Amino acid sequence: MATTWSTTPWCHAAAGEGTLPRCVVFCKAPASRTIAALFHAILRHTPNPHESIAMPKLLPVAGQARRAMRRGLAVAAICLLPVWLAACQPARPPARITVTSLASRVDTNDPARAMCQSFAPTPHDVSTFFRTATEVDGPAFHARSIILPCRVEGILTLDGEAWRFSINAGGAGHLYKADGTRRQYLCGQRCQKALARVFGAD
Repeated sequence: MATTWSTTPWCHAAAGEGTLPRCVVFCKAPASRTIAALFHAILRHTPNPHESIAMPKLLPVAGQARRAMRRGLAVAAICLLPVWLAACQPARPPARITVTSLASRVDTNDPARAMCQSFAPTPHDVSTFFRTATEVDGPAFHARSIILPCRVEGILTLDGEAWRFSINAGGAGHLYKADGTRRQYLCGQRCQKALARVFGAD
């Protein structure tokens, strides 16, 4: 899911003279909400060196323990900052895909070829497939792919780079080049929902 960044500055000055800026966290990504909440809690308990801390005169040991705890929380805040930043990285923009040629292919020797009459993806469907399908490695592709006697193939450009493509009616797809570079895709839940008409899931 895409990350949403706030336009509010990272830090704002606390009210009053002689106070340090209070740094706050602005990340709304679900994956980092827990980290952000913990970070906020730590910052709220981190002492401001410009503020006086009133401690009971009769409990010096308790006061020292409290200060030690606050120093520990401050160190923890520093340690958690890289983790929070990693969780809040913006998502990559959608790939730019343009289909330049498209043709249907049917294995006429396969008894199941009759089903291929309803498999007719458009250039837009091809673009949607490669935006929503899951890219997998070779072993996962061979273990999970379903190959039916019909497919579409052609040429597309992906972020300005030319690839040949193939999409099988079983939801397995390829991108490949003449130099042997190959990428494999499987149409998972998100892909099937977007292409329910194409793969007969509606």
